[in-house]
Amino acid sequence: MMRNKIVSACLVLVAVVTLGGCAEQEKREIDRLTLSKQDLEGRVQQLTDELDTKQAELSNCQDKLAQLTGSQTALQRQLQEALKQQPPQQALPQGFEIREGKVMTSLPVAVLFDSGRNVLKSSASSKLNTVINQIRANFPGMDVYVVGHTDTDPIRRTKDKWQDNLELSLARSAAVTRYLISHGLNAKQVITAGVGEYRPVASNRTRDGKAKNRRVEFWILQPNK
Repeated sequence: MMRNKIVSACLVLVAVVTLGGCAEQEKREIDRLTLSKQDLEGRVQQLTDELDTKQAELSNCQDKLAQLTGSQTALQRQLQEALKQQPPQQALPQGFEIREGKVMTSLPVAVLFDSGRNVLKSSASSKLNTVINQIRANFPGMDVYVVGHTDTDPIRRTKDKWQDNLELSLARSAAVTRYLISHGLNAKQVITAGVGEYRPVASNRTRDGKAKNRRVEFWILQPNK
């Protein structure tokens, strides 16, 4: 009988100890979860604050964008009104264009000269007369720069006449200048220049490119005071 009582007491003691250990473990788990919950709540609050800040910044940017859009619309209206009040620009005569901010036109060398020559063809007069009439009608009092150009092919057949392409281009522009002056343009307003092969407008590696580079240009500029 005594032995049974001792066994029962031991079992009760074990149960108490076990329950006490479980209770302590459960308390620690509850404390851990409580701390974790507090951390999460703090993080949520931090993210909420950051979101509020970003929303405020976004609202501010939207306000600025609306202001800029309004300013842009106002400027566009002002520009349109200014363009309406601006007198229309005079149309350029046929064959003339704006290049490098200046009015100019050009004629192919093949229209004006035979290969390696600086004597004008008889057929060149019609083209040059057209240029003269356009200058008289549209650019009175303006200076006219006559600029000769060549391709990169070296002088061969006429080496006895021209040292190089630079000399040939100048001789050709001089011939054109003499024609312009003899047909009524003011000699004081016609300037002659030759730049040889040094101002190409196309590649000199192809036949078409070389043909485009062989040209005489007419530049219309305000006279020097």
